[in-house]
Formats: sequence, C-alpha cells, structure tokens
Amino acid sequence: MRKVLLTGAAGRIGSAFRQQTGDRYALRLVDRRAGAIGDADGHEVVEANLADLAVCRQVCRGIDTVLHLAGDPSPTADFYESLLDNNIKAAYNIFRAAKDQGCRRVIFASSIQTIEGYPLDTQAHPEMPMKPMNMYAAAKGFGELMAHYFAYAEGLSSIAV
Repeated sequence: MRKVLLTGAAGRIGSAFRQQTGDRYALRLVDRRAGAIGDADGHEVVEANLADLAVCRQVCRGIDTVLHLAGDPSPTADFYESLLDNNIKAAYNIFRAAKDQGCRRVIFASSIQTIEGYPLDTQAHPEMPMKPMNMYAAAKGFGELMAHYFAYAEGLSSIAV
C-alpha cells in the first residue's frame, strides 16, 4: 500500500481526501492542530510545525507521495504573522524534505487566485504569468515555482493542482 503524507489533514480538503481515499493508502496525517483531525481510522497522526525543516524531514521519512494542502487559506492573512511560516517556509520545507528523504512525488495544492488579476473576459493559459491580487495568492505562486524548481533542477516529480 502506497504511503502518503497528507499535510493540512484537519482542513476541509484534507478531511475530504482522507474520507474518500483512506482505504487505498497508508496515510500519515499531519496538521498543526492534530486534535482537529478527529477519527483517523487507524492512520498515523502527527502534529507538526512545517516551518521547521527538521520536522518536515521527519514527517517525510518513509513516504512515497506527499499531498501538501497545509497553509493559511485566508486571502487577508498577514504576511509576517502567518503566510511567511505557514505558506512560504512550509512549502519550501516540504519540497526540500521530500527530495532529501527520497519521496517519489509532491502534489502541491495551489489556488485559482494566482491568476485572479486577469480581466473576467480573459482566459488564462499556462504560459501566461501569474497575476495574484493578494499575498495569499502570491504565496501560492511561490509554491508553484517550488514545484517547478524541484521537478526540473532536482528531479523530484512535482505537480501543482
């Protein structure tokens, strides 16, 4: 059974993913509020601060695939108070730790907000630049760039969704 690290496991998307796929994978459920995960159905639960690279290396050990959903989802989140640690450092640390620990792939949850700056009548295409309208979206753009860097420069299979 494939071993999957699910960050942000207590969140809305993480909870739904766990409920829909928990019988197909051996999950390591990670959240900064592990108590909010609820019934883990026998899966491993870890409380972790992903702004700490050493912690990320520990949670990535023995993992095949990382689904990185963790981060502050608020479009009004303060950069220094939240986004720097929860969205920027955590994204870099997860990619770095996954590569260092021999994980096969990282799937990064991005946001449509990375292109929100285009007019409504403009269809955005992959070759067009990001146009974030808030710092949350800019942080998601950073995560997409980390996926690209680690895929092309370091050979870690990476997907931004």
